[in-house]
Amino acid sequence: MTFFHATFWRSRLRHWLLKLISNLAPLAACALPAAAAVPPHERQVLVDLFASTSGQQWTTKSNWLDADPCDAVNGWFGIYCDSARAHVTYIALPNNNLRGKLPETLNQLTMLKSVELTSNFLWGPIPSLQGMTALFSFDVRDNLFTGSVPSLAGLTSLAGFDVSDNKLTGPVPAAPPSLWDNSSRLCPNYLNTPSPTDTAWNMATSGQPAQPWSASCSAPYRVSVSITAAPGTASPPGYLIPLGSTATFSVTPPAGQVVNQVSSGCGVPFFAPPLVTPGPLTTFTTPVLGDSCLIFVTYRAALPGEGNGGGNAAAVTSVPTLSTWGLLLLGWLATCLVLFGLRMKPEKSR
Repeated sequence: MTFFHATFWRSRLRHWLLKLISNLAPLAACALPAAAAVPPHERQVLVDLFASTSGQQWTTKSNWLDADPCDAVNGWFGIYCDSARAHVTYIALPNNNLRGKLPETLNQLTMLKSVELTSNFLWGPIPSLQGMTALFSFDVRDNLFTGSVPSLAGLTSLAGFDVSDNKLTGPVPAAPPSLWDNSSRLCPNYLNTPSPTDTAWNMATSGQPAQPWSASCSAPYRVSVSITAAPGTASPPGYLIPLGSTATFSVTPPAGQVVNQVSSGCGVPFFAPPLVTPGPLTTFTTPVLGDSCLIFVTYRAALPGEGNGGGNAAAVTSVPTLSTWGLLLLGWLATCLVLFGLRMKPEKSR
């Protein structure tokens, strides 16, 4: 049967070997004694990761923020280092209830070889991986990432790359020639197809040049956006926009009031803080990161100088209407007639 073709087993063997190397890296690191401390900037990246992904709520967070991340006895859970314990080389926190965004400083871990953050609640864009020339495996499947797939240019050691089961959109980057056959996954996502690098990605995702990498991807779909702005009005009141794009809307506050807060629940795992405390502003934007988008707008009394009924609003000048002009004309005519009558009245004879 074709299923047992040698090419299939060769590609599967490479895939298993990739996973084996990634899994053995931490064990090798643990077997060696400590010799140095992690540089402060590498430790700070891990601190940023803990802070930006609700570290206090992780399922397991043993020793995090204590001592040295690569300490031989009290190293941080899920963090593994090189033989000298001088650099972070492996982050393994799958299915650990990470909630939030990955720090933009991630690529400062230039000695990092493997990232495994599968099955968490990570959202927002995948940060830049530029400069991570030692990176061998990057696996963030089954999360809530949006935006585009980051550039993989210059990642000369990258053998496996898995960003499947997220909400990524846009074109795919060029596939590095270092990728192993059948060792990467780009779908399911909402990526643009076809890609100018289809053949390279076909090999990386299936080991077959004619097997489309995009077979399980879907076209970008539209998300319903609704706005609650009572007692004021909002425009547009409800509409559809592509997932991952930005919703723009405007509101009209009631007389004498201005916008107080705008809150958005547009697909993130939890409601974000209010977008702004805008005062007289009436036009806002919010990213749409999930299957639905609900925006709440509240108001407050306008302060002096804020307009829309505020205390220092320009004074209104009364302009006479047509009926007012008519009354003025009639009054003028009546006055003229009275004066004319007085002039025509005969004098009494002496």
